[in-house]
Formats: sequence, structure tokens, C-alpha cells
Amino acid sequence: MNLQQTIEHQLDTLPLDAQTELLEFISYLQFKYTHTKKETAVLKGLWADVHLDVSQEDIRLLRQQVGNNLLDRYPTNELSS
Repeated sequence: MNLQQTIEHQLDTLPLDAQTELLEFISYLQFKYTHTKKETAVLKGLWADVHLDVSQEDIRLLRQQVGNNLLDRYPTNELSS
């Protein structure tokens, strides 16, 4: 039995409501596989004229500040509950 015959056999065993649901799902799959072109934005050059001078140390300090601010707002005993 090939794949199409197997699907037809399984389809025949389903109640009418399930067959209708399956038809809707097939329509969804057809849409999904015919409309899968993912348009990606090209960002190359978008920030070319902006001078950013951020070091790894700057990032570390910023992360530390954010963490400290969170701990000030939400003490550890509130986070664990």
C-alpha cells in the first residue's frame, strides 16, 4: 500500500466531522507551503553613519546595573515566591 492509499484508507475510517477538520488542516498546510517566502529586512548600511563605541566592559557594567536595579525593585525573597 503506497502513501496515498494509506491516507485514503485512514480517511475512510474517520467520522465526517474529523474528515472536515482534516480538510481544513490540509488547506492550512497548502497555504503554509505555498506562502513560506520569508522576506528579510536588509539592514546593511542602516547604522553606517552612526558611530557606536561600546566596549565589552561597557556591556558588562550595563548588565550589572540592570541586575542591581532588578534586585532593588524585587528583593530576592519576592522573586522566590
